[in-house]
Amino acid sequence: MTAQAWLERRRLENARHRLTREDAALKEIAFGLGFRHPPHFTAWFKRHTGMTPTAFRAGHGIEGA
Repeated sequence: MTAQAWLERRRLENARHRLTREDAALKEIAFGLGFRHPPHFTAWFKRHTGMTPTAFRAGHGIEGA
């Protein structure tokens, strides 16, 4: 596994954790993960998981904050 792939995997794990454990607004999570624009986070997350952060969060019992 390349260093970049490892970092992306860790970032995705962190995103999933934050989406399921925190009620912070999506933009706060996006900024906390290093994204400069929340739509970039949404596109990145969907590319890696096949669903939007909002859909992922809804499927894990936390309503959109």
